[in-house]
Order: sequence, then structure tokens, then C-alpha cells
Amino acid sequence: MSKRSLDEIKKDAKLFATCTDITDLQNKLKISGNDLLLFSLHPRYYCFTIRKQSGGLREIETPAFQLKELQRKLNYYLQAYYYMNQSSSSYGYIISPGNRKNYKNIVKNAEQHLGNRYMMKVDFDDFFHQIKTRDVMGMFLANNLSFTQKAAHTLASVCTNNDRLPMGAPTSPVLSNLFALELDHTLEKWAGDHAIIYSRFVDDLTFSSGEKEITNQHFAEVRDICLQHNLILNPEKTKLSGPGDEKIVTGLVLNKTVDIHPEFYKQLDMDLQRLKSIYEATLLTNQFEDNPLLKKFKQEVQGQVNFIGMVEGYRSPIFKDYLNRYHQALEADEELFTMRWTNLSYL
Repeated sequence: MSKRSLDEIKKDAKLFATCTDITDLQNKLKISGNDLLLFSLHPRYYCFTIRKQSGGLREIETPAFQLKELQRKLNYYLQAYYYMNQSSSSYGYIISPGNRKNYKNIVKNAEQHLGNRYMMKVDFDDFFHQIKTRDVMGMFLANNLSFTQKAAHTLASVCTNNDRLPMGAPTSPVLSNLFALELDHTLEKWAGDHAIIYSRFVDDLTFSSGEKEITNQHFAEVRDICLQHNLILNPEKTKLSGPGDEKIVTGLVLNKTVDIHPEFYKQLDMDLQRLKSIYEATLLTNQFEDNPLLKKFKQEVQGQVNFIGMVEGYRSPIFKDYLNRYHQALEADEELFTMRWTNLSYL
């Protein structure tokens, strides 16, 4: 799907902002009023956990197919609305018009802090789950929107699970951005008063300064501001750094330019080898059509390779090298791997 133009985004944002009741919603989302109410009363999710890279488990709540399709339709309008009302400090999960180059992403977020000697990084404790159904309903009743109480409650119920934003719903990132809108404005003013640069990528908050040291007192003030906006920081993930310390923002290293951390390449090297092995085993057993593991892993590795292109440039030698290696992993020599996999010396 091609990107929307700025005029199209403005139009979609206005259409959403002028919705008032269930009838308006069902017309915009192309769903019957009864189905909309049913999804709000009985939202179905498939819940599972995955292990975090930093340790511990993260709960994922994937909406059932029809509910996810509804959330995607709603997300289409929510993204347009947020784009027209976004904070200057927010960089995560924001659409960009097809005819504009000043888009926001994880790289642009890190670039805000290039060259600064002092830095503080903090993040929220379980960000999405801190945002409750009542908070989402409040967003639909505020922010210059026109929804009735019933419509706002219905939308909030469609977008939440177990009384909070679920990790896995298409609407959760943009709703978290909307919830953090006032917080961003407050922190932008605070940062400006202290000659500090502030940016936020979803739940990662970064503060930096070229000359002024950032201290624990600054952290205490930021923590109190977040509490005033009903958000709790995770103090265990707070990191202060000064001159001579390595500066990393959302996994990207700040040198003279924004670079990818060496650990990323190390992990990708291993993933490419795993992909080759999975592909060979799948080819050997003729299970392409019913192998979700291969499909999912291919998407993950391809995403990592595309990330290199986004950071380093799609014409950069390192991106071209990894793109070539990705394709090579999916071009196994059938005769060679058959001999290897059936050789008894490997058993």
C-alpha cells in the first residue's frame, strides 16, 4: 500500500475528529454497529510470553483475526489524527507522508543527541500496561475529539484487554503516543528550561546536553513529572553517562554518526546461519507449505537486514553484503546439503 499524501492524512484526521457516535464509526470503519459492540463486549486475544533480551518474560496479547482487522482500520485513522497533533519530541511509530522526507524513526531519534557529552536514558515500567481502559476512554473524550460517552467507551473496550493496552494490538503504539502527548509537552518545556535535548521513542526517553552535566537531581525531576502524568519509570533501567562513556540510544551507537552496535551484526551473523540450516531442513523434508517457523524467521532476518539499510543507507556496502548473504541463505545447493544431512557421521 502506497503512503498517504499530507492532504490525505489531513483529510483522514479531520474525518476521525468529526466522528461522534456508533453510526459514524461503523460507516468509517465499514463494520456493522452490532459487530462493533460485540467486539467491545467480548474482545478475543491469544496470550503467550516471550523472553526479553534483557532477561525476564514479556506478555504478548495477539487479537483474534477479526478483532485485529478492526483495530487496523481504526489505527489507520488514529495514525492520521496523531500525525496532525504529534509532539516534536516523539519519534516512534509515526507515519510519514509519501511526499515528505522529514520523517521520524529510530535513527532520527538517536540523531537528536549526536555530539552531546552528557546523557540520561530512562524508560517506563511496562508502558502499555500502565495505560488503562479509562485512560483510553478519556483520550477519545478529549484531544478535540467529538465522541459521545458511549462511542468513547466502545472504542476503548475494542482497543484494550484486561483493563489496559495490550502488547500486540495494532492500535496500542499510537494510543500510547496519544496518552503521552501532554507528558511530551511538559518534558519539552522542562528540557528547554534546563538547556537539555529531550526525545522519546515509545517508552525510551533520552535526555542529553553538550556542556551541562545531567545528574540524579534531573532524574528525580523527570520521575516526578512522569508521576504527575500517571506514568511510572523503571529506575533499574536509568543510565547516566558523561564524556568518554559510550552513548547508546535505542540500541544505536552515537559516534560521529549514528551507527549500529557490533552486537547486532554478531547476532545477525548467527541468525543467517540458523536461517540457512532451517531452510535446508525444510527443503529436505518438503515442508515449505506448512512451515510457519521458516516463514516467521525469514521475516525476522529480512527485517534485521532492512534495518541495516535504514541506518547505513540502502546503497552502503555493508547493507549490500548482508542482503546478498540473506539471499544466499535461501539458495542452498540441494545436492550438497542432502549429502551433509544424510551423512551418518553427523548422527
